[in-house]
Amino acid sequence: GRSSSGTAGVPRNLFNKLFSSSANTGKYPIMAEEAAMSQKGHGTSEKPVMKDLRWNCDFDTADRICNFNRHYAEYAGYWQTTDFLKNLDNEEKPIK
Repeated sequence: GRSSSGTAGVPRNLFNKLFSSSANTGKYPIMAEEAAMSQKGHGTSEKPVMKDLRWNCDFDTADRICNFNRHYAEYAGYWQTTDFLKNLDNEEKPIK
């Protein structure tokens, strides 16, 4: 089975703890019709992701994941190469 902790001992539900409020009662994952992934102006979106990404995230990686990806995302541990953890203490919670 899977453990309840992720890479480097960070809880797997860290994302939900940081980005969700107590008012958020939605269920994840959010499922969409196949048409949501149809070809559009830029992959499966009308436009590329924005250039100035938070936490020093790589534009090309984000654009590939968001607009040209059907089955996986970034490589395991990619998020640890960003500035996310370095800036975590300075972020207002939940992170918006």
